[in-house]
Amino acid sequence: MASPIDGGYGNIRPDRGTRQPLENEARGGTGVPAGDNAGKRVQAGDDQVSLTRDAERIRNMEGQLAQEPAIDQAKVDRIKEMISSGEYSVDPDKVAEKFIALELSAGLR
Repeated sequence: MASPIDGGYGNIRPDRGTRQPLENEARGGTGVPAGDNAGKRVQAGDDQVSLTRDAERIRNMEGQLAQEPAIDQAKVDRIKEMISSGEYSVDPDKVAEKFIALELSAGLR
């Protein structure tokens, strides 16, 4: 059983599977489909976006993090000095426990 397709696809013609040219498209036109819809205008500013409080908090945190250095150079220098002087020791059991905890939290096991 066939049912007619009567639009709702923007500037795509489902019956042909091709894109219809837009009015003045090559010259930075309005983006209004040529043909049946020629002359219809879309008002700028009709769309609105609002952010939730969580999204605003995330955006603020991203801004704060962007201002922080990616590397804590003082910490890196301190650890380098400890390694050079032989004061830095690694507990292999503690490292293994942390790796296992990480894998479990990521669902890898």
